[in-house]
Amino acid sequence: MLAVYRAPNTMEQYDEQKLANKLKNTNIRQLPNLKVSLYKLLLDSLRVSQKEEKLELQLHQLMDHAKILYDRGFVDPALKILKCLKLFALNYHQVSFAFQAVVMEKKIELIHGGCEEEKIHCLNREMQHYNQQLSLIAQFSNVSMLLYGWHKKYGVVKKDEDQEQLQKIFEPCLNFNESILSFYPQLYWLQASTYFYLAINDSELFFKQAKSWVDLFSRYPQVKEIERMQYFRGLAYLNEASLKLKDAVTIKYTVNKLQDSSDVFYYFLARLNRCILENDLDNTLLLQTKEVLNKMTNPERILILCYKATLLCIESNQYSLGLDFINAAMSQKSSSRLDLQYHIRLLNIEAHKRIGNDELIEYLELSTRRFIQHHQLNYDEFDQPGCKLSPGEIC
Repeated sequence: MLAVYRAPNTMEQYDEQKLANKLKNTNIRQLPNLKVSLYKLLLDSLRVSQKEEKLELQLHQLMDHAKILYDRGFVDPALKILKCLKLFALNYHQVSFAFQAVVMEKKIELIHGGCEEEKIHCLNREMQHYNQQLSLIAQFSNVSMLLYGWHKKYGVVKKDEDQEQLQKIFEPCLNFNESILSFYPQLYWLQASTYFYLAINDSELFFKQAKSWVDLFSRYPQVKEIERMQYFRGLAYLNEASLKLKDAVTIKYTVNKLQDSSDVFYYFLARLNRCILENDLDNTLLLQTKEVLNKMTNPERILILCYKATLLCIESNQYSLGLDFINAAMSQKSSSRLDLQYHIRLLNIEAHKRIGNDELIEYLELSTRRFIQHHQLNYDEFDQPGCKLSPGEIC
């Protein structure tokens, strides 16, 4: 197994036949099974090495210990571990683990317990409470995903029918008792409302919900460490909302906080937004953005960063540099963010106009109309004279 792990490091290019030749007494037909075994062994090693750091792994381990003890007939020690598991899980709002613990407690009570009335009612109340929280998590996360998926494809609403569709999707998030929500239902509800107000282009409510998303982690600091990416996503949306409202103070705050993110996309997006708001061309930032784009594989993220960088270049009269970002964006083959793809085409026309490439304008306008017709978009403003983009129009 160790030979399978080490052998590829000595190759310039991976070759299974060469790998089999390096492994004595191993046929090439045996390699798939060996690789699967090695893969499982690596995952197990990573799980063991990180079990003290990862909350979910610790909770899974406690549940495994409780099941092992119960299967061996040690009922009381198993119940003791289940109680510890519930306390540990609820401290970090991991309701699904607490629910699993209660399911097992009820199983033990039915087989080995006295089924006393008070005990039964206590377990039933616990299960009902956890089930209610899990139902809300499912409900709000479903709405959140649908709204995010719509925004990921289309961007912002352009037609009344689209707004009606989004309002129908968002309807389950309108009537509920907020006081009964634990951390995760609140998080998914705030995400859903953030996506909704972003998609319908309500800047003030978009800002309010994005800020509430970030503030939620201040109220639940113990969850912040295990949901860092959710926290940074909230900061990124707050940064975008601040650009829409031209809130320089919040822009600066979010940029500083996003420095700690392991995802460079959020940090560079926030820095570009700050430069757009301050109308400050930062050549170093633009060169760094180019380097980041070269390493990116997500078409939507490439489109967003290219759009922001292009907008900054054109507003600073750096048209050639702006065209580099435009070309990088238009080379993406993607059906996501059709609004961004359309607006990048507008910026392409604007850049060539300012450079003086008048002979290209007619072709570029015709290409943009074909793009609108192909994707059945409702962008009537393209045919209106003097169409100009607002920096905060796109997220």
